[in-house]
Amino acid sequence: MNNTLLTSTDLLTVGSTEVFEASVTLNGLLWDLTGANVRLLLVDPNGIVTTLTGTGYLGGAQVSWTVPNTPGNWVRAWDITDVNGYKQTSLQINFSVVRSPI
Repeated sequence: MNNTLLTSTDLLTVGSTEVFEASVTLNGLLWDLTGANVRLLLVDPNGIVTTLTGTGYLGGAQVSWTVPNTPGNWVRAWDITDVNGYKQTSLQINFSVVRSPI
């Protein structure tokens, strides 16, 4: 499972709203995540885990997030279980949160 595509870069700004997307295949075919349990796990610089619930569809999943005022290095990973109980967790991806992009 590919981890995430972002509508923005991996440098996120406090207060912005971001859409994370996962492109997924299973055995070389688009994985149908309709009705799946889709979660995006975010770990902030202090080690606090935030779990976001997303929406699944044929071949992917997405979740929106308003970036909190916690600048620093973060980690994200998808945790997805389809309606048949098949579960996948993506590799972790690091990203940064800044107060201002300038």
